[in-house]
Amino acid sequence: MARTTWKPDPLKRPAMACGSLVALAVAFAAFGPKAELPRAIENSPVNERLGLRFFDSADGTVTAQNADTGATIVTLGIGEGGFVRQAMRGLARDRMLRSISDEPPFLLYRLADGKLVLSDPETGRAIALDSFGRSNAASFAAFLGHGREPK
Repeated sequence: MARTTWKPDPLKRPAMACGSLVALAVAFAAFGPKAELPRAIENSPVNERLGLRFFDSADGTVTAQNADTGATIVTLGIGEGGFVRQAMRGLARDRMLRSISDEPPFLLYRLADGKLVLSDPETGRAIALDSFGRSNAASFAAFLGHGREPK
C-alpha cells in the first residue's frame, strides 16, 4: 500500500487573512460610529427661496416654471440640462413611489453660506447641490437669478 505524505496548502494562509479582513470590515461597518448627515436647511439661514415646477413635453423638452408666478424659467431641449433632469427625475420618482401629486412645487434654497439645496417638502428629501460640483450647482443657481434686473 502506498503511503501519501501530507503537504500544506499554500493558499490557506492568504485565504484566512482575506477572510479576517472581510470580517473586520463588516464588524467596523456594523458597530462603528455613524456619521450624521448635516441638515443644511435647519442649520443655516435661507437667503433666497424659489418654488419650482417641472413639466415634460411629448417632444422630450422639460420646462421649469416659477411656482409663484407661473413664469417659464428655462426650457431644456433634448440633450440639455443633464444634471437638472437627473436631479428632478430622482425627486419625481420618490413622489411617484409614494403616490404623491406632482402639483406641489419643489423648493430651491440659497443658504446664507452660499450653498444651494433642492428640496421636496412633500417627501422630506433634500439634495445639497454643491456636493455635485460647481458646474452642476450653477445649473440650478441660474434659476434663482432668472427674471431679475441686472446690477
